[in-house]
Amino acid sequence: MAAATASAPPAPPDKSLLPSLRLGSLDELLVGAVLKAGGPSTVQGSKEALSLGSTTVNFRRFVQKSGPIFVAQDAVEAVLRWEDPAKTLFFAFSWAFLCYWPSLVIFVPNLVLVSILLSTYHAKRAGGPPPDSQEGPTLLAKDPPDSSVDYLSNLQNIQIMMGRVADLSDALRSMAPLVSWRDERLTRALLQAAVVSSFVLALVAPFIPWRLVFLVIGESAFLLSHPLAQTFVRDATERLQTPQARKQRQQATRRLLEDDALGDDELEGDVVEVQRLEVESRAPGASAAGAKEGEVWGNEAIVGGELPAGFRWLGEWEDTAPADGAVDADGWTYIHLDGTRSSTPFVVQAGQGDKAGVAVWAQSRRRRLTRRAIKSPLL
Repeated sequence: MAAATASAPPAPPDKSLLPSLRLGSLDELLVGAVLKAGGPSTVQGSKEALSLGSTTVNFRRFVQKSGPIFVAQDAVEAVLRWEDPAKTLFFAFSWAFLCYWPSLVIFVPNLVLVSILLSTYHAKRAGGPPPDSQEGPTLLAKDPPDSSVDYLSNLQNIQIMMGRVADLSDALRSMAPLVSWRDERLTRALLQAAVVSSFVLALVAPFIPWRLVFLVIGESAFLLSHPLAQTFVRDATERLQTPQARKQRQQATRRLLEDDALGDDELEGDVVEVQRLEVESRAPGASAAGAKEGEVWGNEAIVGGELPAGFRWLGEWEDTAPADGAVDADGWTYIHLDGTRSSTPFVVQAGQGDKAGVAVWAQSRRRRLTRRAIKSPLL
């Protein structure tokens, strides 16, 4: 009887207690996590403290390990610069293939991995370590030592990258007046254009052939980066981006904003253009604070510029360029004794023999200003 009692199996645990035990443990974990967490920490407070030693070590490590990043960047730039035309054409056709069958983009990571493995295998078999060695032919296996060619190359690429980031920041800062409400009319017009264009895009987006759009964008990147296209674009930009053309575009933008700010009772009002001619003569030998000798000009005559009766001014005075475009940044045309005109206050005449050139100053300058005026219903 005792042996039977000893060999009897133990009673199974009460399964009805297991859910309560589990729930009790979960409650304890949740309460403990809440008590230990405390208040939310700020992003700045969770960062590592500034340390000159850590900065030096991390910068040195970054220079050593950033090689593959710039290798990939140089490879992309080499393709876009047509350094190997066959490779560039291959990628151009590949982009067109992906645009026609977008679902094939899922194979791109695998193709990239296969190409990397095949290239490293070929490099290892060709002139690298023995086949049974664990070291690969890439820079990932061993960091370049300080003052080595690879280390200095990485440092040079980092220098270029920092310059590009700074240039991009300056370009973005130049657009700050458009979004900072410094000029309320300009920012309001930008906001209205963004809202209206959003509704228009929402309506036309289903009808846009996106495959064709991405095909044109990608192939344009390849075509515009060709050396011949770059030369053509550079020459066209130099002809279009003249100071006079830039000034005309700015003037058109200002007038558009001025017209947008008109009241409802002024939309049908007459707009006239008032002209004013300013003539100044040079004071020989005169000097002023911040001006060199010969750069001081005195008012000689001002013709026109009166506001017509019943009108009010619209905008500010703007200079107009003559047909030959001989004006400086402020709209002045410099007139010399022989009747020639120039955009600079003096011209350099070539000297005879070994003598240096002589600066011949203009004796007068003039500019023509225009300002719009609108018929005011209150006047």
